[in-house]
Amino acid sequence: TRNRAESLRETLEHLAAQQTQEQFTYEVVVVDNGSTDRTRRLVTERRVDFPVPLRYVYEPQVGRPAALNAGIRVAQGTMVAITDDDVLVSPGWLSAFWSCFQQEQADAVAGKVTPLWPAARPAWLTGEVQGYLNQMGIGCGDRGGSRLRSWQGQHCQGVGGNMAIRREAIGRIGLFDVRLVRGQDAEYYDRCVRSRLRVVYEPSAAAAHKISTERLS
Repeated sequence: TRNRAESLRETLEHLAAQQTQEQFTYEVVVVDNGSTDRTRRLVTERRVDFPVPLRYVYEPQVGRPAALNAGIRVAQGTMVAITDDDVLVSPGWLSAFWSCFQQEQADAVAGKVTPLWPAARPAWLTGEVQGYLNQMGIGCGDRGGSRLRSWQGQHCQGVGGNMAIRREAIGRIGLFDVRLVRGQDAEYYDRCVRSRLRVVYEPSAAAAHKISTERLS
């Protein structure tokens, strides 16, 4: 997160409401990527009554790869799920990842991300245009309602706001490339495939990405 304290507040509420069916436990790690707003104070205040461990990490090197790597380094789980400060995850988000990891013996899982418009969807934004905007960083990814598997030749790349990976898989392929300003998610997926990791697209691991108004002109 970077200078989006109020948006982060809403994201944390959704992370606090995860339904685990007592199958697993989880923690939440907030990586503050050089914020100058009240992000640190928000996390400190929210930690008091948060239902699971809530941790704060400050990463001064600005850039998504550096922030992701900082969070991965301190996370204690055997699986690491990633989302952003402008993403709202569904109540069954982590459970969907958990089930997919178990059922498919997956190394990494990508979820579905649909857009959450600030008002009505612009008339000019057709499906074709939205697909282009997804490639340019609008942060959404919907590959349909069926599970896909990389080892069956199906394309399973997700977006950085909704993905999960086993820690042992990270140990095999390494962290995110801090030299990249854009395209780090695609590069990481390519690395997974080249290393013959089992990547799954799981539509039930659902999230919504809040589309800011400045992206709609």
